[in-house]
Amino acid sequence: MPSYTAVPGLWIQIQRPTEDRVVFLPPPPLLAYRYHHRSPRRRRRAAAQRLRSGEMAAKAISSPVPVDWYPTLAVVMVAVGLMFTASFFIYEATSSRRNRSLAKEIATATIASVFLGFGSLFVLLASGVYV
Repeated sequence: MPSYTAVPGLWIQIQRPTEDRVVFLPPPPLLAYRYHHRSPRRRRRAAAQRLRSGEMAAKAISSPVPVDWYPTLAVVMVAVGLMFTASFFIYEATSSRRNRSLAKEIATATIASVFLGFGSLFVLLASGVYV
């Protein structure tokens, strides 16, 4: 009965007791598949094992902005957004239809909406509503 031994590189070493030579054969397809392609269940189990062993420790998610800055950023951004909104309304009310510039209107409205959007986000964060 030949003995089978796994060799690095996934080649199989076959040594027959009656012969003095060692024969190296490539692994059968099923054996290679078993080593290279694990099932999703085995991959999940291996990942869970690595997580439990501390090899793949989870990192805490933290805000890029310190929590103490939320109220200040909320006030500043809402104020800047309201100033751009006021300048947009003043521009619309004082300029005639012939003198208006679409690019200026879009730029002013975009800047106002960005500042008001981030300002409202920081208002919610400062009040404890984490979105």
